[in-house]
Amino acid sequence: MNRLRQILQCLGFIAASLAVILLLPCQEAPAQSPSQDTPIRITVLFDNYSMREDLPGCWGFSCIVEGFQKTILFDTGSDGRTLLDNMAKLKINPKDIDAVVLSHPHDDHVSGCFALLRAKPGLPIYLGPSFPKPLLASLGDAGGDIRMDSQPVEICAKVYTSGELGDLSKEQALLLKTSRGLAVLVGCAHPGIIEMLRGVRKTNDKPFYMVLGGFHLTGQPDVLVDNVIREFRALGVSKVGPSHCTGDLQIEKFRKAYGVEFVPLGVGAVIEVK
Repeated sequence: MNRLRQILQCLGFIAASLAVILLLPCQEAPAQSPSQDTPIRITVLFDNYSMREDLPGCWGFSCIVEGFQKTILFDTGSDGRTLLDNMAKLKINPKDIDAVVLSHPHDDHVSGCFALLRAKPGLPIYLGPSFPKPLLASLGDAGGDIRMDSQPVEICAKVYTSGELGDLSKEQALLLKTSRGLAVLVGCAHPGIIEMLRGVRKTNDKPFYMVLGGFHLTGQPDVLVDNVIREFRALGVSKVGPSHCTGDLQIEKFRKAYGVEFVPLGVGAVIEVK
């Protein structure tokens, strides 16, 4: 009889314990950050140069950054259909984009945003206060979640906007903190590419590893371009990828100056930093 009583008491204890466990709130698994071994991948989606025959080049610029906690689109080119078509051919799903950073309000960098918002409404869009109010209203009406700030903003760990740089012409860059140094993505560098890099240096002490995008040097004389290249070297820029509005002759000067450290850009180009 005592043995039976002990068994019943034991079963009662087990049942009570199970009831307590079932009543405990469920906890979600913590969000997983990318492994340190995951490469940072920058893919050019829109540019007036192309690396593949099936990817049309068109005036403007856009690239996507993967490998951080968020997938970020930097600028959106001048035509939404071309942007989305190129993304489809590169097997990039618009719904995988977590945020958009717009460098400045010119059509060749923002017009593709409206087609993107139709594919994924509610996307956070990081931009500066230099954007005209009608454009801000249009982006908001299209479904964009406008995040406006003149100062640097952290989008996720190791990814920041530069904040608006320049005096008369204002523009922001996208900054990626990598194990090899700072990767800087620029749209058109209207304030001047050297002025932008100096502005970035004021808020970041990491060395410049790579600078990619439009340097706005089309039509500029050789002496000015040579001086820009010297300034790049003085600032410690290890790799360089000029494109878009840099100019054909000016890009060639960077290619010759940087040699194996030159990064060719165009639609379909993929740059990995491990």
